[in-house]
Amino acid sequence: MQESISREHPDLPSQGKVLVKVGTSSITDNDGLDLRVLSNLADNIAWLWDQGNKFVIITSGARVLGEMSGIKDSRTAAGVGQPMLMEAYRKAFDTYGIQIEQLLLESTHFDRGVMGLLNRNKVKNIIHAISTAWSEGVIPVVNENDPVATERTTLGDNDKLARRISRAMDVDITIFLSTVDSRNGRGGAGSKAIEIRRILRAGGSVMLVDGKRQDVVKKVLEGDVIGIRNAQELIELQRNRNGIRNRIRNALSNRTWQN
Repeated sequence: MQESISREHPDLPSQGKVLVKVGTSSITDNDGLDLRVLSNLADNIAWLWDQGNKFVIITSGARVLGEMSGIKDSRTAAGVGQPMLMEAYRKAFDTYGIQIEQLLLESTHFDRGVMGLLNRNKVKNIIHAISTAWSEGVIPVVNENDPVATERTTLGDNDKLARRISRAMDVDITIFLSTVDSRNGRGGAGSKAIEIRRILRAGGSVMLVDGKRQDVVKKVLEGDVIGIRNAQELIELQRNRNGIRNRIRNALSNRTWQN
């Protein structure tokens, strides 16, 4: 059994609610799923879960897995890749005797009604689903429901989904695992800059880190990882129009992360 990590992160209580958003670039490689990363992620979360922390995982990667299987249509690729992705998560967490639950969401679950107010009943349903899973000892694994999403109902990317779940569940910290490349696909540095800014403005705590780094989730909670962490840092970064984007890229560069 590993020794207990120190609780040095200033924004995390001894038993906190943690959202981990796993980017496609972190969980896949040229051959498909990066099982080394997924196994290490499960190891980190399982150990911290046993210490009394609650986790919700927002995961990307389904569409890329489907495309690697030869599917050309992006929605169909997402539908083909989703069960592959969930089976990999199931096997990774089964090693630690932890069950996972799949939740597929889209923008209609966060619809705004009269006067632009959120439909509280739909949000309450999400809160209830995640809270009930926690009470049953189950970790929710969330993705956007891409196969049936339309231009009107799509969230666009999982960075937006992470921000909305983070706020709904009032999590103590949102951890973005990424290897940011703003030039390709959905998400990227631009999307993360927007969503990180929104989380921080709402009073949340954020850490964006290299998703390929060994034991990175544990290191975040130890306070051992450089990243964007609080509203004061955001204020300083906003003095430079591109400051937050540059900080993200610098935080994920090899120069920053090599020991």
